[in-house]
Amino acid sequence: MKFKVLVPIALIAIGAGLYGLSSQYFAKNTEVPAGSAVNEPELASIYVVAKEILKGEAVTKASLEIQRIPEAQALQMGIDTSQPLNLPKGGVAMQDIPAGEYITPSTLISPEDAGYINAVIDADKVPYAIAVNPTDIIGGLITHGTLVDVVALSSEQQNLANEDTVTSYQTVSVSPVLMAVKVIKVSQETHQDGRNKSVTTVTLILELTQKQVAKLAIAKNIAQLEVHKSLGLQEASELQANSGDVLPDYRAIVEFRAGEATIK
Repeated sequence: MKFKVLVPIALIAIGAGLYGLSSQYFAKNTEVPAGSAVNEPELASIYVVAKEILKGEAVTKASLEIQRIPEAQALQMGIDTSQPLNLPKGGVAMQDIPAGEYITPSTLISPEDAGYINAVIDADKVPYAIAVNPTDIIGGLITHGTLVDVVALSSEQQNLANEDTVTSYQTVSVSPVLMAVKVIKVSQETHQDGRNKSVTTVTLILELTQKQVAKLAIAKNIAQLEVHKSLGLQEASELQANSGDVLPDYRAIVEFRAGEATIK
C-alpha cells in the first residue's frame, strides 16, 4: 500500500524536475546576447551650423559641425545618405541660418543653380557681365567672391577697344577703372572658331553700383580692359602708368584722383 502511494509522488517529483530543467534550457537559448542592439536605427552624418550664417554668405566647413542622426530622418530632410558628406563648390546660404540648424539641399544654392545671383548680390548693387579672355585674368585664381580690379589700357589717338595694335604711343596710359569690386559668378564657355580651333571665353559677373556700371560701360568701348585679383583700394596708385614709364625720353601726364582715374 505504501509502495502504491510513493510511486505517484515520485513521478510527480521527476516531472517537476524535468519541467524546471527544460524551462531553463529554453530560456537560455532565447536570451539576447549581451551588447547586441535591438532595432537600433541606422545613423547618418549631417552638417549642423555652428555659428549663424547670413543670406548670401559662403557656407564652408569652418562654420559647420558634424552630427549623427537617424538615416530615416536625414532622408526626410532631402539628404542623400548614400553620397559622401560634402558641400557644393561656391555654395551660399539662401536665407539666414541660425546656429544649431541642419544644412539641407534646400538651404544652399550653388553658382550653377538658377537664382544664385539674386541670392548673393547686395540690395543696392546690380550685376554686370564682362567677357574676358582667360589670359586677361591676371594675378592668380579668380572665382566666386573674389575681389578684382579692372584696369584700362587707353589712348587719346585711337580706340584700343577695337584695335589690338597700338599705332601711336604718345598718349597711351594704363589706369584703374574699378578697384576691389566683387565677382559674384564666373562662367566659362568653349566654342569652335572658323579654323576649327577651340576658343574659351570667361564671363565675370561683377557686383557694381549704378555709377560703376556707367563707368565700366564706357571703358569697355574705348579701351582694352584687363582684370586683376585685387590687393585692395590702398594699392590703386600702383596700378597706373603711361608711355613715359616705359620710354624714358617721353614724358606724359596722368591725372589720378581719390582712387579713381579718368580715362583719356
